[in-house]
Amino acid sequence: MREQTNIQMNQIQKQVELLMQQANDLKERVEISEKIYLADLSFEPIIGQTYHLYLKEGVYKLLLIGPDDWGKLPKTLEYVGTVKMLGDHTWDVISK
Repeated sequence: MREQTNIQMNQIQKQVELLMQQANDLKERVEISEKIYLADLSFEPIIGQTYHLYLKEGVYKLLLIGPDDWGKLPKTLEYVGTVKMLGDHTWDVISK
């Protein structure tokens, strides 16, 4: 009996850990989406396209230029993350 209940408890624990990870991922998506919608944009983002979010003097900027594309990142820019616009107009965090 104990062996079976321990197996079931371990399965439940793994499910809880997965749900917690999914909740954290969703929370991260919401936070980055909020930053992007406050960002200074000079273009209309396209669904499925990858972009790069930076912080410059307290203002978020969404750019097509990745942190490795600069050669050396300008001192005024702080890289926040690489994101992709999803069909529901939220953003998937690809890297930070």
